[in-house]
Amino acid sequence: MTSAVDLPARGVRPQCSWQDRGECGAKGIAPLFLPALVVLLMVSFSTGCLAVKMAKGEKGADVTAIQPGVTRATAEAILGPPVREWTSSSRIRYSTYSYDAGRPPNMPEAVAVVILDLVFFCMFELQAAIHGEPPPLAHLTDRVVTSYDDRAVVLGIFDEFDELPPDGRSGPRRWELALPESEK
Repeated sequence: MTSAVDLPARGVRPQCSWQDRGECGAKGIAPLFLPALVVLLMVSFSTGCLAVKMAKGEKGADVTAIQPGVTRATAEAILGPPVREWTSSSRIRYSTYSYDAGRPPNMPEAVAVVILDLVFFCMFELQAAIHGEPPPLAHLTDRVVTSYDDRAVVLGIFDEFDELPPDGRSGPRRWELALPESEK
């Protein structure tokens, strides 16, 4: 039989420590991790899931409007300023541009990030939130060379290391997403 001295007063909670396993309702140290887990998940969702970004990829600059016949101003509005310019002996002006080619979907790395997130409790998401996008999320850049006539109209569009014709002309350009060298 218990006496009134052994029972806590009505409405008063007993003092509990992390080692208590009984009447306090808290079993072990697990409830202490719940607030930290909630904060970690909030940070993860606020930055966007790293694995989803890798799996989807991302579009770069829409360069499909650049074809022979458009003006230099239109081309530079899309590609940005040239990184190199020169004039050939046949008085054709050439310019090299570096532009954002986007990021192709990368499912194997996305699956790896999901597994690492599960194993390390979303630490990769936290790192991405603190330090910005990691290198796998960096956009690819591609370079093209355009040729212009004396009226600043595009005559041709070439890859960076193509042999340039003397007249500077090319057919219509089929734009493709650039892939890293390891995926070619």
